[in-house]
Amino acid sequence: MSVASIGGTSSSSGARALVNSIMSAGDIEEERSNGSQAPLMSRKESRKKQKDIEKKLRGIAVINIPRWYTDEFLFYMLNVSIPKFMLWQFAIMTVTTMIFGLLFAAIPGEFAVLDENGTDTAEFMDRFRSGWELSYQTFSTIGYGGISPSTTYGNFVAFVESFCGLMLSAMAAGIFFTRMSKPESRLVISDVACIEPAVSTNDGVAVLSIRMVNERQTSAQVDVTAKFNVYVQEEDLVVLRPLKLVRDSSSDLAKMWILRHLIDKESPLYGLDAASLTDNCKGFVAYISGEDQGTGSTMFTTKRFPPAAVQFGSKFVDLIEHDEKTGQTVMNASNLNLTYVVEPGDNA
Repeated sequence: MSVASIGGTSSSSGARALVNSIMSAGDIEEERSNGSQAPLMSRKESRKKQKDIEKKLRGIAVINIPRWYTDEFLFYMLNVSIPKFMLWQFAIMTVTTMIFGLLFAAIPGEFAVLDENGTDTAEFMDRFRSGWELSYQTFSTIGYGGISPSTTYGNFVAFVESFCGLMLSAMAAGIFFTRMSKPESRLVISDVACIEPAVSTNDGVAVLSIRMVNERQTSAQVDVTAKFNVYVQEEDLVVLRPLKLVRDSSSDLAKMWILRHLIDKESPLYGLDAASLTDNCKGFVAYISGEDQGTGSTMFTTKRFPPAAVQFGSKFVDLIEHDEKTGQTVMNASNLNLTYVVEPGDNA
């Protein structure tokens, strides 16, 4: 079967070819045995893909804004990866101690090596090496006792560095504690969206759907709300239009949730086929917010979809399965992105 346009009726021909063309455009692999499945990605790969999608969806660059507001260092440190955070701390400590080491080395009479005539014969690199040793011991408040400032100016520089070291250490500890104590949502949203043709729905209209699972099975999210929007090309502007959901709230999200949008005459997607969807829609974005039952904190999850991630004439494979070994009903989260092509006469 093929889908002539979204929201319209469907006739028989090659729906599988249509779905495969959309999937290949979105780098989505196909499993011919039981449907098609987007490759499972790690959390790091998923975040990188989302950043690439966000860059493409933004489209317009904002200029003439002071960089202090756009590239706020504290916000960056709170959201950068742990390895980069540690690398930044190491770099800040290294640069700071080297600067103060140079100040120690530049002080006349500090780390002097006097000959029999009372002349200082110490090379600058020797003084810098001693100054750096004193600097990092002062910065970190280690104080081995083997080296210390011998002049008034040296003691003053040590006082300033100890103050800077305490402040920077306190800031680093505060940022690290904030990072570790900040709750993170474990809602995982599918990488693909399905458009179920009109003939297979009870309402007689096509349905756009995405779904999500809660990875944190020890704690549910309560009072969850969802918003689903589409970026639509209107003349020279890209406008964010809301997509009305069949159900946009859930009192308890412990396992999974499917968001559905009916593509009726009021929908921004009504009448679009695969080609016109790519031309007129620049992407989709889903916003999920809810309160974590375990921590009591409000959590947010955002997922962006390029047009190529939309699969026409397909449905999601059910996550609920029966485990023959244990005899239990289970939710198989590995099927999150698994879909199948809707065949003619399939009204399930």
